[in-house]
Amino acid sequence: MGKPVWETLRVCVATVKLEAGKYYRVGVNASSYKNFQNKNGKPAEFNVLYFVTSGATDDEKSKAETPAVVKMTPEKDADAVDVTSVKELVVKFDRAMGGGMSWTKAGGVFPETTGKAQWNADKTECRLPVKLEPGKTYTLGINHAFANNFQSGWGVPVTPVVWSFTTKTD
Repeated sequence: MGKPVWETLRVCVATVKLEAGKYYRVGVNASSYKNFQNKNGKPAEFNVLYFVTSGATDDEKSKAETPAVVKMTPEKDADAVDVTSVKELVVKFDRAMGGGMSWTKAGGVFPETTGKAQWNADKTECRLPVKLEPGKTYTLGINHAFANNFQSGWGVPVTPVVWSFTTKTD
Protein backbone atom coordinates (compact mmCIF):
# COMPACT_ATOMS: atom_id res chain seq x y z
CA MET A 1 0.00 0.00 0.00
CA GLY A 2 1.25 3.41 -0.87
CA LYS A 3 0.94 6.50 1.27
CA PRO A 4 -2.52 8.15 0.98
CA VAL A 5 -2.59 11.19 -1.29
CA TRP A 6 -4.93 14.19 -1.27
CA GLU A 7 -6.14 14.63 -4.86
CA THR A 8 -8.28 17.65 -3.92
CA LEU A 9 -9.26 19.33 -0.64
CA ARG A 10 -12.11 16.81 -0.41
CA VAL A 11 -10.68 13.63 -1.94
CA CYS A 12 -8.06 11.44 -0.30
CA VAL A 13 -6.94 8.32 -2.19
CA ALA A 14 -5.17 5.31 -0.74
CA THR A 15 -3.95 2.73 -3.22
CA VAL A 16 -4.48 -0.78 -1.87
CA LYS A 17 -4.36 -4.35 -3.11
CA LEU A 18 -7.54 -6.29 -2.31
CA GLU A 19 -7.91 -10.06 -2.35
CA ALA A 20 -10.93 -11.78 -3.89
CA GLY A 21 -13.52 -13.19 -1.49
CA LYS A 22 -12.44 -11.22 1.57
CA TYR A 23 -14.11 -8.93 4.14
CA TYR A 24 -12.58 -5.47 4.67
CA ARG A 25 -13.23 -2.70 7.22
CA VAL A 26 -11.75 0.79 6.98
CA GLY A 27 -12.36 3.52 9.54
CA VAL A 28 -12.29 7.28 9.02
CA ASN A 29 -11.43 9.06 12.27
CA ALA A 30 -12.18 7.68 15.72
CA SER A 31 -12.35 9.01 19.26
CA SER A 32 -8.55 8.84 19.51
CA TYR A 33 -7.63 9.64 15.87
CA LYS A 34 -9.12 12.74 14.26
CA ASN A 35 -6.70 13.47 11.44
CA PHE A 36 -9.39 13.98 8.80
CA GLN A 37 -10.32 17.64 9.47
CA ASN A 38 -11.71 20.60 7.57
CA LYS A 39 -9.59 23.71 6.99
CA ASN A 40 -10.74 25.11 10.37
CA GLY A 41 -9.54 22.03 12.22
CA LYS A 42 -12.99 20.50 12.82
CA PRO A 43 -12.68 16.69 12.57
CA ALA A 44 -14.82 14.74 10.14
CA GLU A 45 -17.43 12.50 11.75
CA PHE A 46 -16.30 8.98 12.55
CA ASN A 47 -17.32 6.65 9.76
CA VAL A 48 -16.66 3.06 8.83
CA LEU A 49 -16.61 1.46 5.42
CA TYR A 50 -17.04 -2.30 5.34
CA PHE A 51 -17.42 -4.54 2.34
CA VAL A 52 -16.56 -7.87 0.77
CA THR A 53 -14.88 -8.41 -2.57
CA SER A 54 -16.32 -10.55 -5.35
CA GLY A 55 -16.14 -14.27 -4.85
CA ALA A 56 -16.91 -14.06 -1.12
CA THR A 57 -18.61 -17.02 0.53
CA ASP A 58 -21.92 -16.53 2.34
CA ASP A 59 -20.00 -16.81 5.61
CA GLU A 60 -17.62 -14.03 4.56
CA LYS A 61 -20.54 -11.87 3.31
CA SER A 62 -22.26 -12.20 6.69
CA LYS A 63 -19.34 -10.33 8.30
CA ALA A 64 -20.43 -7.16 6.47
CA GLU A 65 -24.08 -7.40 7.53
CA THR A 66 -25.44 -4.82 9.96
CA PRO A 67 -26.31 -6.40 13.30
CA ALA A 68 -29.89 -5.98 14.49
CA VAL A 69 -31.58 -5.54 17.84
CA VAL A 70 -34.00 -8.48 18.22
CA LYS A 71 -35.35 -7.82 21.70
CA MET A 72 -35.43 -5.09 24.33
CA THR A 73 -36.57 -5.47 27.91
CA PRO A 74 -38.66 -3.59 28.74
CA GLU A 75 -40.14 -3.57 25.24
CA LYS A 76 -39.78 -0.46 23.11
CA ASP A 77 -42.80 1.85 23.63
CA ALA A 78 -44.07 -0.25 26.56
CA ASP A 79 -46.27 1.48 29.07
CA ALA A 80 -47.06 0.54 32.66
CA VAL A 81 -43.62 -1.03 33.20
CA ASP A 82 -43.38 -2.32 36.79
CA VAL A 83 -40.49 -0.58 38.58
CA THR A 84 -40.36 -3.25 41.30
CA SER A 85 -39.60 -6.08 38.85
CA VAL A 86 -37.41 -4.31 36.27
CA LYS A 87 -33.92 -3.85 37.71
CA GLU A 88 -31.99 -3.84 34.43
CA LEU A 89 -32.41 -2.90 30.80
CA VAL A 90 -31.62 -5.72 28.40
CA VAL A 91 -30.85 -5.47 24.70
CA LYS A 92 -30.44 -8.66 22.64
CA PHE A 93 -28.75 -8.81 19.21
CA ASP A 94 -29.05 -11.24 16.32
CA ARG A 95 -25.33 -12.11 16.41
CA ALA A 96 -22.26 -12.01 18.62
CA MET A 97 -21.10 -8.47 19.25
CA GLY A 98 -17.63 -7.01 19.73
CA GLY A 99 -18.00 -6.15 23.41
CA GLY A 100 -18.20 -2.35 23.21
CA MET A 101 -21.37 -0.44 23.98
CA SER A 102 -22.98 2.97 23.57
CA TRP A 103 -25.98 3.49 25.85
CA THR A 104 -26.79 7.08 24.90
CA LYS A 105 -29.05 9.91 25.98
CA ALA A 106 -31.72 10.47 23.35
CA GLY A 107 -33.34 13.74 24.35
CA GLY A 108 -35.45 12.41 27.21
CA VAL A 109 -34.98 11.08 30.73
CA PHE A 110 -32.11 8.59 30.97
CA PRO A 111 -32.55 6.03 33.75
CA GLU A 112 -30.40 6.12 36.87
CA THR A 113 -27.80 3.38 36.60
CA THR A 114 -26.88 1.20 39.57
CA GLY A 115 -23.85 -0.57 38.15
CA LYS A 116 -21.84 -1.24 35.02
CA ALA A 117 -23.36 -2.73 31.90
CA GLN A 118 -22.34 -6.33 31.28
CA TRP A 119 -22.32 -8.70 28.30
CA ASN A 120 -23.43 -12.33 28.54
CA ALA A 121 -20.87 -15.03 27.67
CA ASP A 122 -21.66 -15.20 23.95
CA LYS A 123 -21.94 -11.38 23.63
CA THR A 124 -25.46 -11.46 22.18
CA GLU A 125 -27.08 -9.71 25.15
CA CYS A 126 -26.08 -6.61 27.10
CA ARG A 127 -27.57 -5.71 30.50
CA LEU A 128 -27.57 -2.28 32.15
CA PRO A 129 -28.52 -2.23 35.87
CA VAL A 130 -30.98 0.61 36.58
CA LYS A 131 -33.28 2.08 39.19
CA LEU A 132 -36.56 3.16 37.61
CA GLU A 133 -39.07 5.55 39.13
CA PRO A 134 -42.86 5.30 38.87
CA GLY A 135 -44.73 7.47 36.37
CA LYS A 136 -41.77 8.38 34.16
CA THR A 137 -41.09 8.05 30.48
CA TYR A 138 -37.51 7.03 29.81
CA THR A 139 -35.79 7.57 26.47
CA LEU A 140 -32.35 6.31 25.61
CA GLY A 141 -30.41 5.25 22.57
CA ILE A 142 -28.61 2.16 21.43
CA ASN A 143 -25.80 3.83 19.49
CA HIS A 144 -25.89 7.33 18.02
CA ALA A 145 -24.20 9.03 15.08
CA PHE A 146 -21.32 10.09 17.37
CA ALA A 147 -21.26 7.03 19.66
CA ASN A 148 -21.56 3.69 17.91
CA ASN A 149 -19.71 1.15 20.01
CA PHE A 150 -22.45 -1.48 19.80
CA GLN A 151 -20.76 -3.28 16.89
CA SER A 152 -20.64 -6.81 15.59
CA GLY A 153 -17.56 -8.89 16.26
CA TRP A 154 -16.43 -7.76 12.80
CA GLY A 155 -16.76 -4.04 13.62
CA VAL A 156 -20.06 -3.25 11.87
CA PRO A 157 -22.11 -0.85 14.03
CA VAL A 158 -25.78 -1.33 14.89
CA THR A 159 -28.05 1.24 13.26
CA PRO A 160 -28.98 3.66 16.07
CA VAL A 161 -32.25 2.86 17.87
CA VAL A 162 -34.24 5.19 20.12
CA TRP A 163 -35.80 3.21 22.97
CA SER A 164 -38.64 4.70 25.03
CA PHE A 165 -40.85 3.16 27.68
CA THR A 166 -43.06 4.43 30.49
CA THR A 167 -43.29 3.13 34.04
CA LYS A 168 -46.63 2.72 35.76
CA THR A 169 -47.58 5.09 38.55
CA ASP A 170 -47.79 3.77 42.12
